[in-house]
Amino acid sequence: MYKWIRGRLWRPIASIVSGLMLVSLLLPIATPPAQAQMINPADLAKFFGEEIKKPTPIVVLDLIDRSGRGTGMLGRTLSDALAIELTNTSSFEVIKRSVVESTLAEFGLSVPLSTAAQGMLADRLKCSYVLSGDIDKVDVIQGRDGMYAEVAVSVLVIHRVTQLPINGAQVVVRSSPKIGYSGSKDVLIHEALAIAAYQITQRIMNNRLPIATVLNTPREGELILRGGSTLGFHKNMILTTVRRGQVTGRARVTSVNPSESYALVLEDSKGIAPGDKAVPVFEYEYSPTATKEVRDKAGLQIAGYLMLGILASLAVTQNGNKQLQNVPPVPTVTAMSDAVSMGESDGANLVTWPWQGARAIAYIIYRDDNYYAPIAVVDGHTTYYVDSSLPLSEVGSAVETMEVQVEIETNTGAITTFSYTTTFDPTFDDIHNDGPMTVAETSFNCTSHRVPLMPGQKVGYRIRILYMDYIDEGLDSTGGFPPSYSLFLGNRGGTSTRITATQPPQLFQPMDNGIPTDGIYRCTRVPSAMNYTLQVAISPTFEAQYRLPLRGVSPHIEGDDYVAALYSLSTLYSELAEVQQRLGMPPSSEDTPLYWRMGARVAGDPLPAPQTDENAKDWVYSSLRVFLLPPVPPPLPGIRGANDGQLKPGSKLPTAPWNRRILRRH
Repeated sequence: MYKWIRGRLWRPIASIVSGLMLVSLLLPIATPPAQAQMINPADLAKFFGEEIKKPTPIVVLDLIDRSGRGTGMLGRTLSDALAIELTNTSSFEVIKRSVVESTLAEFGLSVPLSTAAQGMLADRLKCSYVLSGDIDKVDVIQGRDGMYAEVAVSVLVIHRVTQLPINGAQVVVRSSPKIGYSGSKDVLIHEALAIAAYQITQRIMNNRLPIATVLNTPREGELILRGGSTLGFHKNMILTTVRRGQVTGRARVTSVNPSESYALVLEDSKGIAPGDKAVPVFEYEYSPTATKEVRDKAGLQIAGYLMLGILASLAVTQNGNKQLQNVPPVPTVTAMSDAVSMGESDGANLVTWPWQGARAIAYIIYRDDNYYAPIAVVDGHTTYYVDSSLPLSEVGSAVETMEVQVEIETNTGAITTFSYTTTFDPTFDDIHNDGPMTVAETSFNCTSHRVPLMPGQKVGYRIRILYMDYIDEGLDSTGGFPPSYSLFLGNRGGTSTRITATQPPQLFQPMDNGIPTDGIYRCTRVPSAMNYTLQVAISPTFEAQYRLPLRGVSPHIEGDDYVAALYSLSTLYSELAEVQQRLGMPPSSEDTPLYWRMGARVAGDPLPAPQTDENAKDWVYSSLRVFLLPPVPPPLPGIRGANDGQLKPGSKLPTAPWNRRILRRH
């Protein structure tokens, strides 16, 4: 066999056979052929260095339309557009409107919500953020290129833990102009709102607030933070310190360097400690119409026009905002309808105006009976002022004097000082003289005098704006403007409609907890007021669905002192049953609490408006009183004493299931 294999003829055949046998032995351990298979997307993303994040839940509330245009439900339209844009980013999961509305109804809330209420809503819905905001302006303009709509919108994103702004944006946008357009203006407005929703979303996505780390335990109220001007921290920035989802305190930055910041502790609620994170409270960016990029571009355009000799005066103007200088807004003034609930028991006037942008530092407020000395100064973020009729807090005082000091940094425009000092004077000396008011490039000082309003006093208001802007010192060699800020004081604006200071009525009959068995409700007369109303409700909130109709009830003036309304007990029972049936409430076998109040207003004046309570509008309302209505009408006594129909000492309010929550809240 050996000779046969080694033979010349059979050697090649033996080699082939040996090779085939070797292949058959090695084949089972070879790499299997590639086959199609499912790959985990997360593993694939990890392989490419990407990270798949779960969308962040966020609540989008209906925006408040403060434009005064009254065109449809603009706030709801814009919130829907924002929800779509935020969802399209894949970074946010917008909570469904139906879920938000049911939660608001559960708590008895309605927009606008305070920051605390927004935090409570976010906590219930298990999300970290709530977006809310205002539609500040809506205009439809016929321009050279056609008709277009212009809207101004500002939004804030509130964080659930800090209950403070963590993000936000302000935009002023226009729809595309349409030549010869004669259709509905709403189409243009909705187009502008859609553009605004897109731009707001992009700005929210691009905003990156700096986060610092606390390095020390507070010593004499001072903190050292890792994170300085390189990250975006600056002097006077307000910070909230957080540890494991809880707020531990607040601080204000006093100085910064590129890598560290130093802060003064304002509040140390849970012991600020090393390792806590410090998050700044979000502030709107400087108005985009005054950013350096825009001004540089404007400077280049002006330089071109200078060559033509047309707009030379624009390059040397000393004021970058003629509207704030020459055309401050005329305020809207009404008697404050919810004055009692806001602590203004003698009444107050509510003065409001539209927001004037980030450049407005302060609003100086005058009454029309003295154009020289202002009555108050409020900061530029505020858009209202409450002029009170309450006597001054210091006994024997006649005049409230306020000294205001404002300072800014010339390089950044940041406000470094905004302080008030309030004193009370017993005499009216020099009240009609213009108090000291000085304005320099970086400082402003003002003294105001205010005497409380007298009920029945008729007065109007006007405002003046302190604002900041670039100092236009001409074009430099590059065609840009020097980055230097200064304070400017605008002119006094036009006078508002004159309003009568309306005092809330004082309830007289029946006494608190007293059943009106004779059907008579009385209050004191209000100076200058000739119109009155009565409201009776099963809820102390006086929401429309809980109010009794009071058909045919019209209060009338009784002599010089009182106003009376007749509302018989039988009618009261029948209308109560009507309301309970409408709300699906079964007739109660226990006493039912009924709340009542009276309102007044001056004929010819604009309808009173509330500062916060939308259920108190159109009238200046008194405080409320309550009485318990038994299931069966009480017998009418032949002779009624002073305490008939009142609650006995120690008696308790009823605890019927449908009103337990209302009574607990009040």
